[in-house]
Amino acid sequence: AGSAAAVARLLELGADTEARANGGATPCLAASAGGHLQAYRLLEAAGACTDAAGPRGVRACDYAAQAERREGGASLPLPAFPPSGLPPAPPLAPAPPPGAAVGRLLEAGGASHPGAGSCTVDNALPPEALERLLALWRSLPVASKDKESPIERSYLFDSEGWLTGLLTAAAAAAGLRCVALPGVRFLHYPEPGGHLPPHVDLPRCTAGGAKSTHTFLLYLTGCGRGGETLLLEEREGDAALARMGGVAPGPRATLEAVRPREGRLLLMPHACPHAAAPTIDTPKLLVRGEVRVLA
Repeated sequence: AGSAAAVARLLELGADTEARANGGATPCLAASAGGHLQAYRLLEAAGACTDAAGPRGVRACDYAAQAERREGGASLPLPAFPPSGLPPAPPLAPAPPPGAAVGRLLEAGGASHPGAGSCTVDNALPPEALERLLALWRSLPVASKDKESPIERSYLFDSEGWLTGLLTAAAAAAGLRCVALPGVRFLHYPEPGGHLPPHVDLPRCTAGGAKSTHTFLLYLTGCGRGGETLLLEEREGDAALARMGGVAPGPRATLEAVRPREGRLLLMPHACPHAAAPTIDTPKLLVRGEVRVLA
C-alpha cells in the first residue's frame, strides 16, 4: 500500500478496497499506518472506509492525521480506541526490554563461520506482547500445505509496526541496529517428531528493495524436551548451494543447540547452516521472520 502508482492501477482493475490482510489491516489502514499519504488519499477518494481500525484499535484516519502533522513538523498522539477482541498492543516505539539477557553463540568458531554474530535474547518481549501474539495466532487461518511438512504455518503482516518495533528494541539489547521486515510467519509443530533437515535461509527484500541479512526466531512456547534449533558446522560445498537454501550433503557437527524458551529471540545470519531437532514435548510455537542489520 506504499506505492501510489500501484494503488491507482489496482483501483482501475477493481481491487477490493476493504479486503483485510492476515492480521486485520485494510489497504487504507496499511497505507496510513506506513505514512503513505498519497496512496491513502487515492483509497479515500475511491470510497475506502477511513474509520477501519486494525489490531491496535487505531483508525486509518487517525494514522493519516498523524502523518499529516509529521509533514508539518508536529506530532499528534494517536487516540486510544477499544481493540477488536485482542489484548492491548504495546507502544509503537518501545524502550529496550527490561531484564533482557543476551547470549553470544558460535564464538569458538570465530568470524569465519557463516553464522558468526548469532545471538539469543531472553525476555525479549514483555509478557503482554507474548499474550497478544498468541491471541493473534489463534485468530489467523492455517495456510494450506503445498508439500509434506510437520509445520502448520500462519501468516501475519505487521502493517502498524508494533511487533517490528519490539523486535528492533530486543535486537538493540544485543547491540544490533536493525530493521525488521513486517511479514512474519507463525510456525506450529503440533505433533512429536516434527523436525527440519540442515539448510540455510534465503533473504527477503525490504520495502526499499534492500535485502535482509538475518533470520529471527521468536519462541512463544518452551519445549521441555526436543525441538532445539541446531547451529551446525560449515562444510565444503555449502556456499555453492546457499542461493537455493541448501547445504552440502553429509554429516556435520552441532556447534550450538538453542532450546525453545518462551520469550527467547534467536538472531542468526541467513547463511548459518541450521536444523530443527525433532520435537518430543509439544506444542512448539514460534514466530519466524527477517531483519536487515545496519552497519
